[in-house]
Amino acid sequence: MSFFSSMIWIALSFLFFTVMVAVISAWKTRDDKLDTAEGYFLAGRGLPGIVIAGSLLLTNLSAEQLVGTNGQGWASNMSPIGWEVGALFTLFALALWFLPTYLKMGTTTIPQLMEARFGRGTKLMFSFVIVVMYSILNLPVILYSGAVVFENIFDISGIFGIGKFQAVAILCVVIGIIGGCYAIFGGLKAVAVSDTINGIGLIIGGLMIPFLALALLGHETTGGGLVEGVKYLVQTEPEKLNAWASWDAAEPALPWPLIFTGMFFNNLYWWCTNQSFVQRALAAKSLKEGQKGAIYCGFLKTIGFFYLVLPGVIAYHLPSIQDKLAAAGSSAIDFAYPALVSAVVPKPVMGFFAAVLFGA
Repeated sequence: MSFFSSMIWIALSFLFFTVMVAVISAWKTRDDKLDTAEGYFLAGRGLPGIVIAGSLLLTNLSAEQLVGTNGQGWASNMSPIGWEVGALFTLFALALWFLPTYLKMGTTTIPQLMEARFGRGTKLMFSFVIVVMYSILNLPVILYSGAVVFENIFDISGIFGIGKFQAVAILCVVIGIIGGCYAIFGGLKAVAVSDTINGIGLIIGGLMIPFLALALLGHETTGGGLVEGVKYLVQTEPEKLNAWASWDAAEPALPWPLIFTGMFFNNLYWWCTNQSFVQRALAAKSLKEGQKGAIYCGFLKTIGFFYLVLPGVIAYHLPSIQDKLAAAGSSAIDFAYPALVSAVVPKPVMGFFAAVLFGA
């Protein structure tokens, strides 16, 4: 298959899946009343547990995690898995304590809770800080990571004859505008429905990556396949598979005491008091469904290392990946996962995987 025909196929499958998600989301929200706070922010309080779990996962799992955490695994070991497993305990806290408390108080948004407890001035200050934090710290990283992935998949800079910086900048704008349209015009339910569909695709596609990568590892190192790749991974530098870093481990490894100290409180904020996450659980049709959604999401987080850390460790051992990353210099950590995806995902399904990442 020529390069041109491959790119056409990738583009068509990408557009097909992206449009399909948009159509399904629009159809599922066609009768929603978005002119009320409950209808817009809480999807009419009608979300089932499985949809809440998918939306919680995709709210947390953005391109910067796929790129960043796998990059950390490439540069250190399996210790970044602590970010995933540690979330399980705070999701239990959300299900068993925070969510019942919020629902009992009739909370619609966390800023509304701040106003009820501490006054309007605190609400405005809290909202301002959160908006600034997302605008300056969170969203630029998320958009940049997603743009890096799409640049590696679609080679935008090569197609249009522009520099990689310009290509990444353009992709950041496009991703931001389309993502904003979902949230602004569709309300929470449109976001939740699209998150659920993309979440299923991301888990399937994400779990596919390490198996394909191990098969490629076996082929490049021993001329074998998947089994030989697993043996090579286990026997060559086994310390890379260690998920328990020393107490004084340098970045990007995760020192083990951090799991029980600062990380717990960080996760407590993200999963139990952050508007983006709590809003999904508050939209449940009942307390039971909201609790199921949080617990289901906790299970999904525990298997996250298969697609969030392990691919980065495999990329470390792949000779063909190392050749590409050598030219990236200090930015190699950001290109480890995109380079792996480009190397192992078959062209016929690359568009679908790119669409899932786009949704994330």
